[in-house]
Amino acid sequence: MIEDIKKTLWATADKLRANMDAAEYKHLVLGLIFLNSIFNTFTARRAELKRRFADPSDACFLPNATENQ
Repeated sequence: MIEDIKKTLWATADKLRANMDAAEYKHLVLGLIFLNSIFNTFTARRAELKRRFADPSDACFLPNATENQ
């Protein structure tokens, strides 16, 4: 689902590029790059926390962490 959204956003940005000035277009592209960066950071942090919550030897261990995914 996320990949479909990314493809749609980039396709839309490509269509807009032909119809607007580069100074305006850069704001769209920089916004998309920023959102992609935030998403990647969130995904990595979430994976790290899930791993730590499931590891009994970690200080962040939560016994029921795997039940509430």
